[in-house]
Amino acid sequence: MPTAGWTTTAATGLLVSGTSAEASSTPGRLGVIDHDVAVIDAATGGVSYIEGLMNLCMAIGVNPATGDVSVAGTEALNHVRFEPNVNGIFVRSHLAIASPGTGGGTGAPPLIADLNPHLDYATPTIAEAERERSLGDPRAVAWAADGSLAYVAGLGSANIVSVDATGARVGSPETIEVGDGPTGLALDESRGRLYSLNRFDASVSAVDTASRLEIARVAFHDPTPEDVKEGRHYIFDSHLTSGLGQASCASCHVDARTDRLSWDLGDPSGAVKALGPQHNLGASLPIVGDPDDFTDFHPMKGPMLTQTLQDIIGQEPHHWRGDRDGIEEFNGAFMSLLGDDELLDDEDMAEMKAYLQSIYLPPNPFRNLDNSLAESVPLPGQFKSGRFGGEGDPLPSGNARRGFDASYRPLARGIDRGLFACATCHTLPTGGGTDTVAVFLDGQQLPIFEPIAPGPNGERHHALISVDGSSQRAFKIAQLRTLYDRVGFDTTQPRSRAALVPARRLGRFARPFLQRARLQPEPRPGDRRPRRPDDVVQRLRLRSVQRGDRGARHAEPGCACGGRRAGHAGCGGRRRRRAASPAPRPR
Repeated sequence: MPTAGWTTTAATGLLVSGTSAEASSTPGRLGVIDHDVAVIDAATGGVSYIEGLMNLCMAIGVNPATGDVSVAGTEALNHVRFEPNVNGIFVRSHLAIASPGTGGGTGAPPLIADLNPHLDYATPTIAEAERERSLGDPRAVAWAADGSLAYVAGLGSANIVSVDATGARVGSPETIEVGDGPTGLALDESRGRLYSLNRFDASVSAVDTASRLEIARVAFHDPTPEDVKEGRHYIFDSHLTSGLGQASCASCHVDARTDRLSWDLGDPSGAVKALGPQHNLGASLPIVGDPDDFTDFHPMKGPMLTQTLQDIIGQEPHHWRGDRDGIEEFNGAFMSLLGDDELLDDEDMAEMKAYLQSIYLPPNPFRNLDNSLAESVPLPGQFKSGRFGGEGDPLPSGNARRGFDASYRPLARGIDRGLFACATCHTLPTGGGTDTVAVFLDGQQLPIFEPIAPGPNGERHHALISVDGSSQRAFKIAQLRTLYDRVGFDTTQPRSRAALVPARRLGRFARPFLQRARLQPEPRPGDRRPRRPDDVVQRLRLRSVQRGDRGARHAEPGCACGGRRAGHAGCGGRRRRRAASPAPRPR
């Protein structure tokens, strides 16, 4: 395997490493699994793994001449703290080459090359002509038969680069321009043709490999709505929205979802954002948060996990703290985080907002087909924390219906020994905070909930909380619809699997919260059974969007909004973007 010009990575996989690791709060030397490529022995069925390649593995290919596995994707610099330090440079486009033997612990360490060698990452912004040389969001790899050349396609940059067997970029012109969103490559060496499937452009490009020019582009039927076509450029287009041409919103919000990483994007030189009348402080419920307890939003917010962009319009305010009143307040990130030299104008932002408004969460895969709560769902790979049974013992199957009826909704068996129920804060149908305020009428013990009028950009006002026990004294009540995909951390096991089987690991996140002495009441006299953590885990696991619940009333009881489903303004717009070159005539 070639070694010149490469850097190697050590596949330690430790969550906390170094000589003082034992002094951290993690048990022992807790490891995090980093399985990038599964290597399956066809003779025995045995499985091993290649580790330490990159954060997001987006495409895989095999060099026909050497048998080495090549992986294209991105590597994030989330270990670097503060937004000014990562502005424009927080992500790299990489190609990793590894021997399959590496997965079994033999062979040379993986070797990794930067697919943008012209970038030195010394500045967040470079000239437009230099940005056009960059490859962003690599999604496809195709090798020549002799293993001397490979092509890599960039979904975000709408181009293709070629590399030699050492990973170095070769060829002139340096990049091959194709249609928007290339996600698949096929090489026909006998005819000297390279074909690119362009997902966003709904076309197939034919490239002459000798001239390295697109010679034909054939469109296929695409039912994608116009607002999606117009708006997704601002999320995915790395040449349009970043100062180096290699990054975009989708670098972290992968496919409009999440990279599953925590980032500390605080700004030591930033300003404190004051709470205002637009903030819904605890829905005016003292048990959720006394208004006097809330504090302003400090610019040093600490590490926070990347959130999904699915169904965020209409769920304002944004961010974990709720410190962004609406999507419009993210405009500054195009310059302060992506390194671009201009912001979106109002029409651009409206166009992006209309696209985001089209993105839905999928149905919860753990519910029954009729969308009802399952009463017996296995919990493989989930373990008891030690309070209810032996630490590390496997959890039995859970009953989500019982968890909902007995634990999630009833106030009589609620949190803090009956002070409030789960549903007091995590209201249905999303599990997020209500966008209403409580009003107590004379002579009534229970409040009524009055809706809050939308803001000037159609934004809603979902409740913040001040009693979560952290250093953040103003925090948005989190929705629960993606909780089943947000798990994997388990301190009872030597290595956590958060990045591998997310849909099966809910208990590893939920149980430490649910089983704290303050939050898990002891059984009361007359209770027929103690609270079962497996049932509560299953209830949270099945807390997801219901089919058709956007823009429609919902029927589940326990929601503070009384079945009202808030609407929001629709938008449209237009922005400057890379000029669409006319498709070449077929030859």
